[in-house]
Amino acid sequence: KVSTKLTSQMIRERLMSECENNVAISVKPSPDRSEAYDVMGRGELQLGILVENMRREGFELGVCPPQVLFKRGPEFCAVGEPADDCLCVEGLNDCLACTAPGEAEPEGSGACL
Repeated sequence: KVSTKLTSQMIRERLMSECENNVAISVKPSPDRSEAYDVMGRGELQLGILVENMRREGFELGVCPPQVLFKRGPEFCAVGEPADDCLCVEGLNDCLACTAPGEAEPEGSGACL
């Protein structure tokens, strides 16, 4: 099968339409290369599915190995890996995600939404 969608403009339009439909993916132009885009998602599997879908649609593209993004900023003393936050509400007690791994949840401490 011959790829029909080769230009960076076509790839950009497809990635931007994916961003509108999938809130877990974000795209920005690469600072290193003029015709490249940095695609950020929730994991290697999600990005792999996106690339495979684009190839099936006729896009021809090259992909670099994924990299882990680290949080950096004045509020972090050291580099920390991204982590999901958990919102705890008092009075609910059926979720163990708010506790540290291996710990039991204290009685009546709250639960996640």
